[in-house]
Amino acid sequence: MPTKKVSGVDRFGLVTLKYSSEAAVSLVIDVNNIYIVGFYSNNPSANPQKAYYYFTGDPAYATDASKLFDADTSVLPLNYGGDYGSIGSRSEVDLGRIPLIEAIKTLYNRRDPNGLKNSFTVVIQMISEFVRSDLVMNRVLDNFAASKPADRDMIFVENNWESNSKAVRSVTSSSQYFATPITLPSGTVIKNVDEAIKVGLVSLLWSPTSTTNNIFMHWPAFPSLSTTN
Repeated sequence: MPTKKVSGVDRFGLVTLKYSSEAAVSLVIDVNNIYIVGFYSNNPSANPQKAYYYFTGDPAYATDASKLFDADTSVLPLNYGGDYGSIGSRSEVDLGRIPLIEAIKTLYNRRDPNGLKNSFTVVIQMISEFVRSDLVMNRVLDNFAASKPADRDMIFVENNWESNSKAVRSVTSSSQYFATPITLPSGTVIKNVDEAIKVGLVSLLWSPTSTTNNIFMHWPAFPSLSTTN
């Protein structure tokens, strides 16, 4: 893993989600922190056909990330950011196979940019948060067929990725205790790295100086999204 953050177009990568040969979207990922910064779809039925929509918050989302696409791609701003406060409540949005398929469809069709927020809530949790924490990954997979919203533990872990990573980095041995124990909303108390690993608190550590661009080599696989619907 490089020891410094990357910049320019190299700062961004693509994760393509496809459930059929007709419908696919490419999520634009900031490899420094795994944030989703926008998405691209090539839909012959849409106007424009090729479009990259990006969140507000960083000029590089428009200038650098857009270089991933052909010159004839329309680069269009969304009027909101990619944080959960901007896109909606996680406790009210199901995660699972069907919600992910519907999110892909909605982003692919992109009829109303303001109607995409629930879809972003799904893909951010099922892609970015999925990689950051084994707790999130395991609970998403456990309910992949049934579909359920994020529970309180998942939301806590998602909200505290940076601080939990700092706690893990602050100790030199996995058996050493954190300065302050981490308590999940369910009541589980995590006192050291061994317990953090057992719970799945953090599987990919946040870092202020290094990039996570090797995640694309190790991205966990979902069960098939193939559908006959």
